[in-house]
Amino acid sequence: DAPALLNHAIVNCIDVEKWERDRTGKKLTEIGLSTFAVSDMHAVKNNGPRGENLLKRMWFYHYRIIPYAHLINGRFCEGNPTKNHFGTTCFIDLDEAKRMLESAFKWPTKGGTAEPFSPVIFLGHALRGDIKMLRDAYNLPKSTFDMVVKTIDTQDMAPAVGLWHGKNKISLLNLCAYNDFDFADPHTAGNDAAYTMISAVFMV
Repeated sequence: DAPALLNHAIVNCIDVEKWERDRTGKKLTEIGLSTFAVSDMHAVKNNGPRGENLLKRMWFYHYRIIPYAHLINGRFCEGNPTKNHFGTTCFIDLDEAKRMLESAFKWPTKGGTAEPFSPVIFLGHALRGDIKMLRDAYNLPKSTFDMVVKTIDTQDMAPAVGLWHGKNKISLLNLCAYNDFDFADPHTAGNDAAYTMISAVFMV
């Protein structure tokens, strides 16, 4: 029963940052993950102003990848990984990063269904680029994303809800501005993943 199974779904929003001088596509310096369970949102009786009570049900993670954590952008691409404003920053190695991604997309269901894993709604801003970077850097098998039932890109979502009418894809800076909140310390993966998730909630 697909509609019933969606009650067990989780929403994962990911942002990835790589070293600005990297030409291999493998030197990812940060991964940001914002996530929530649909069942937790259903438990909220009053969304609060601008969905404040929904936002309180989200979890925010910021990972710095140990082999490349010393590589700080700034000449060609701004970004400061020490200025993460959401959740806790953790330092993890390459194997831990791969295991983290695999577990984030293979989340066990809580019961009440025969399916062992929760369906995943995969959210991002310019999501295709982040997926490519993850696959290139960690050689992820296709099975990593087997439970993804829907991908949502906020660059497509904004014009679909009438928020953006420009010829080019909306930037995350403009998306935050249109949703009326500050875009502080961008290109830090934890921040950008959170800004993307919050913007998506505001657009629903």
